[in-house]
Amino acid sequence: MRFIHVNSSWGLLVLALALAGPAQGADPILIGQWPGGPRGWQAIGVAVDDHYAYVAGSDLSGLQVFDVSNPAHPRWLSDCITGESVFGVAVSGGYAYAACYNAGLQVIDVSNPANPQWMGGYNTSGWAWDVAVSGDYAYVVNKSSTSADLQVINVSDPAHPQRVGRCTTGGWPTGVAVSGGYVYVADPYAGLRVIDVSDPANPQQVGTCATSGDAASVAVSGDYAYVADGGKGLQVINVSNPSNPQWVGGYATSGYAEGVAVSGDYAYVADMWEGLQVIDVSDPADPQWVGGYVTSEDAYGVALSGNYACVAAWHGGLQVINVSIPDNPQRVDDYVSYGIAHGVAVSGNYAYVADGNWGLAIFNLPSAPRPQITSITHASGTATVYYTNTLPGTNYTLEYCTNLSSGAWQPVGTQPAGGTSASQTDPAAGGAQRYYRVYYQP
Repeated sequence: MRFIHVNSSWGLLVLALALAGPAQGADPILIGQWPGGPRGWQAIGVAVDDHYAYVAGSDLSGLQVFDVSNPAHPRWLSDCITGESVFGVAVSGGYAYAACYNAGLQVIDVSNPANPQWMGGYNTSGWAWDVAVSGDYAYVVNKSSTSADLQVINVSDPAHPQRVGRCTTGGWPTGVAVSGGYVYVADPYAGLRVIDVSDPANPQQVGTCATSGDAASVAVSGDYAYVADGGKGLQVINVSNPSNPQWVGGYATSGYAEGVAVSGDYAYVADMWEGLQVIDVSDPADPQWVGGYVTSEDAYGVALSGNYACVAAWHGGLQVINVSIPDNPQRVDDYVSYGIAHGVAVSGNYAYVADGNWGLAIFNLPSAPRPQITSITHASGTATVYYTNTLPGTNYTLEYCTNLSSGAWQPVGTQPAGGTSASQTDPAAGGAQRYYRVYYQP
């Protein structure tokens, strides 16, 4: 299952997106909502874990927990009042980690979602804007009246989170992502910052790359960081050497780049009044515009779900755009919510839209197509399995079995499909009989 989360100042909507093949299209259908009308609080962030949605609320409403196991009947379960607006939330290992503006990092036990319990907190002595979690550490970007920093907080004991490291960044860091042993920080005043967190007690800024615009968000794929850079469009930065990130190319979109997602050879930019822009980044030094779709309202965020780009389009709500043909993206359908959609994330076949006072709504989409094995070849002890009916950028797992009656399937590998067909090799096949199956891996 893959979910879409759209954050706004109007609450939480839940939608399920159509993940069918290009010919079938996708029609978002409202199948449920909570609470169904204004409740006087504003949802500005959301994370999903298992069957639960954890909503970050402003206006001191703290963390709200919803049961979405039955998408047609989402239920409000509980809340945990943090005493501050929650600007970012991450969920990991039965805990929710909330970036709570003046209250810093707050840790909430959500192992029983019906009864979340505040466990502990750490005052970051500023305004906590966003949080990412990896292993035993939470990474919080923080701004005060006199400084700006990344704070590394040990959360191995959730009741007593302790800051173990701090790296002064300057500027105004508003977004954070973790990849490997590095944290990537987007800063509208300073561009991209790369921070080595391999020693959590001594995080070190190892590289920077100033951008010419206002860095709003960043996506990392392989050796490159892709920065949505405001009025300067998309910037591509080589981070293969984190201590010396190098600008390699860019494309000046005609709008204002607020969000970016990357899959394969393409970057998808939420470009405010110019809607969704598709940029070919197969040559990072020379990104090229290949297509676009002007959404009905300003595009602020974008997430990918197979052949579809899901765009948070302000008053235009959720816009679902088929990008299977990158040079001719087509809107499949949309849902104009009652609030303001400015962020989107994908997980499963459901889209969760935070849409302020209007509450929680859920939209259902067709399931992803089932991959079909078309042929198997053998050469020098290696088997190559070919399959079709795949979604570009979606992971597929190949497994083998030597005795079908045993049902003992063993993994061969998992890799993303590059197009509507793909293949994987089994170098250990040898000459023995093996049966194969392939399935979609969310």
